[in-house]
Amino acid sequence: MRAPREQDTCGSRRQRGARWASKDASTATGSRTAGPRSRRLPPRLGAALLALRTSRGLAQSELARLAGGSSSAISQAERGLRGLSLETLLELTARLGITLDELLHGEVAPGYRLARRHDPSVRADAHVLPLLDDAQAGLRAYLIRLSPRESVAPGFAHKGVELVAVAAGLVQVVLPTGRPVLRPGESLLADQSGVLSWRNVGAGDAMLFWILRDDPATAALTSRP
Repeated sequence: MRAPREQDTCGSRRQRGARWASKDASTATGSRTAGPRSRRLPPRLGAALLALRTSRGLAQSELARLAGGSSSAISQAERGLRGLSLETLLELTARLGITLDELLHGEVAPGYRLARRHDPSVRADAHVLPLLDDAQAGLRAYLIRLSPRESVAPGFAHKGVELVAVAAGLVQVVLPTGRPVLRPGESLLADQSGVLSWRNVGAGDAMLFWILRDDPATAALTSRP
């Protein structure tokens, strides 16, 4: 009389195991029912992506290329059918010059522009890194890194006022009219002629900011770094 109960017990255990296996599989494929908070995120992200893409005049394929993903993934994300990984979102926002908060809340907040130190499209070993390089803004900002005793030239000709601000190291600024040396915290304003090059005359690494104000009438860039 006890054998049937043992069989029933084993059968019920097998059924429970099958149910848990099915539940685990559905979770892995993303079909498990999410909580209220997780259900809101994909539609919110999708609306933000669509608004951003429309305001920038980008196609889904162009946005996908910036994010390092596929057009299909962008299409599904915009329709709220899936999310995007944090790495993908950080890659996309870095390339577009906005923060993750600004993406989720709908484009860049009015009144300021971000100057990014990291741009995935720029080589990590580049000496002149563009932070803000937009002719329409009328201002350009670059980050320059110099190894000890290293000299670097801008790489393009500029017409307009230039500001050099040293953050670290001992930097010699080479101008047509002189070669002043700047310490950390010091700056130089060149309003008559542009910078020809920078030289690290110290024993350690140097870092400086090169800020340009374009003259709309005469500004000219022959090449970009």
